[in-house]
Amino acid sequence: MHGQAYDPRLDGIRAIAILLVMLVHSRAPYSGFGRLGVDIFFVLSGCLITRSLLQAPDLRRFFVLRFARLLPALLLLLLAYVFITDDVLGVLPVLLYVSNVTAMAWGEPHMLLHTWSLAVEEHYYLLWPFLLPWLLRQQNRLRLLMLLWVAFTLWRVMNHEVFDFRVAYYRTDTRLSGLILGSAVALGLHVSQRLMWLLVPALLIGVFRNVWMMGVAMPLVEIATAAAICSPPAWLARLSRLGLISYGVYLWHYFIFALMKSEPWYWKLAIGGGLTMLVAVASYTWIEAPVRRRVRAWVERRFNQQEVQAGEREHEAGSMTSRSSN
Repeated sequence: MHGQAYDPRLDGIRAIAILLVMLVHSRAPYSGFGRLGVDIFFVLSGCLITRSLLQAPDLRRFFVLRFARLLPALLLLLLAYVFITDDVLGVLPVLLYVSNVTAMAWGEPHMLLHTWSLAVEEHYYLLWPFLLPWLLRQQNRLRLLMLLWVAFTLWRVMNHEVFDFRVAYYRTDTRLSGLILGSAVALGLHVSQRLMWLLVPALLIGVFRNVWMMGVAMPLVEIATAAAICSPPAWLARLSRLGLISYGVYLWHYFIFALMKSEPWYWKLAIGGGLTMLVAVASYTWIEAPVRRRVRAWVERRFNQQEVQAGEREHEAGSMTSRSSN
């Protein structure tokens, strides 16, 4: 099996995450809790990528499909950025997936600031496939992951106290907790659906950009997201259409909001948000989905052919061994 059964409720989780992120990036009053939308994305990504590796562990297939999923829409955004700004060098950190490092220097509202989270996820995707086989051989793997989750949560808090909010917020090593918890869910960790309601205190605490967000709100929203993944409520499926285009919405909303930086937050959400949806739908319909289908078909043909050829070689080797023994 090379694919995962589609669950529209998980796209509903994506939809909630992107709405939170759009709200905070509009700079609406008291919308700081919207930053926690990124933590929702991290937990979901950690879970889905681990499930993908468990079902189809071939790393070549994994990375080809991964880049086919991410690069087309991202390249379109970067072309638009260069067209508007003439800043060719500005896209290099994004293409090299180090924009979370440059985000600490860029500051807001740089048009590509939001790509920092793509860099964090990509760092995890480059490392995790090589660690997962070792972890699967450990009987106490879930306990190890939970210890790591606690350790990286405390590490984030410590970095906030020693350095500042920006360092603790953007660095890869301080943002691994959500990805780790999502991976634990994929490996069998069950979180009760009742813990979904931790999202409410998380959002209340998340209004404040301080250590309480780092050490309390983020862990709470990670647990709530894990609970939603384990037992997703049926109503989440109603949001699945927005979840399907959430990657494009994430890429384009900040770029468009940055172009509207002098406008009030409600115009950003109303006009900028509407324009974002149109661009994201176009990107998904004409670029993301077609490229993904073609690349997946090519990958399946190529890898199936290689498997057949390998089987034929094994059969020939077996036949030669059989003849030589007679």
